[in-house]
Amino acid sequence: SLDVAWEVDVWGRVRAGATAAESESRAAALDLQAARHSLAAQVAKAWLAAIEATLQHKLAADSVADLGETLRIVEVRFREGQVSRQDVHLAATDLALAEEQQEAASNAGREAARAIELLLGRYPQAELAVRGELPALMPLPPAGLPAELLERRPDLRAAEARIAAAFSLSKQARAARLPRINLTSSLGTTSDALRNLADPVNTFWQLGINLLQPLIDGGRLRADVDIADARQREAVAAYAKQAQGAFAEVERTLTAAGSLQRRVEHLRAAEQAASEAHRLMALRYQAGESDLLNVLEAHRRWLDARKGLLRVALQQHLERVNLLLALGGEY
Repeated sequence: SLDVAWEVDVWGRVRAGATAAESESRAAALDLQAARHSLAAQVAKAWLAAIEATLQHKLAADSVADLGETLRIVEVRFREGQVSRQDVHLAATDLALAEEQQEAASNAGREAARAIELLLGRYPQAELAVRGELPALMPLPPAGLPAELLERRPDLRAAEARIAAAFSLSKQARAARLPRINLTSSLGTTSDALRNLADPVNTFWQLGINLLQPLIDGGRLRADVDIADARQREAVAAYAKQAQGAFAEVERTLTAAGSLQRRVEHLRAAEQAASEAHRLMALRYQAGESDLLNVLEAHRRWLDARKGLLRVALQQHLERVNLLLALGGEY
């Protein structure tokens, strides 16, 4: 036999439940879209970090070559009796430290390549080749960026869909307290479906049970309404928190962009000055007008400025990725 039932949706309980389910489904689809955005951002950041690691390795190699040439000059001057053995040891020490930094930069590059390979679902064997320079920096958005752009963010749209679902569930819970009108019948191979459905005795007996049900539930339906109302308030609060966080992300990235640009300008000035100072110190040392410590210190300052410039340049690109993520797409 087969039990069949049909509810007359007088109060909209079934409609509210269906609407809530549709909203939840839409929210889940938007969660998937947000996850895709997040994954794309992670891949982009890993790719940029791999490029920066490659550039840091090249810088370390240049430093090794420069210090190697310095050691060669010091050894020549030592053999000619112009400097002490102390200068040879100092130059050799700095060269060994530079070689260690070169190896560390090489390992960092391999780890960055492995991170990308993992994100792409490949075996992490560090065989991914990356370009030799960072891409052109994406310009900042124009002034007066409309707040409506944030409405594209899938996480905000998902939170909005959950608000709609919570309101529908609250409506459904309230409608559940009202009497239900169900038409039911048990159909079998020996019964007449039309006669069974039309039988007044059966019909009124089933209707009577359903009409009394909301009155004798012991407060369960009232509690269901309270829970639905609480979830409705929770969904609204979650949306407000999500929206506030979205605005904060945009403000932070825009503020960081200005600060990073000023840092780049300072580091460029420092790098140029340190490079010229190192060149002049090397010439003075060869002419016997300066000691080796001044040359090595000038080299260290130049190297620190170059390293810092690469790190801040990478941070600029990462913040552009964060801005695109915060705005939910291109601007």
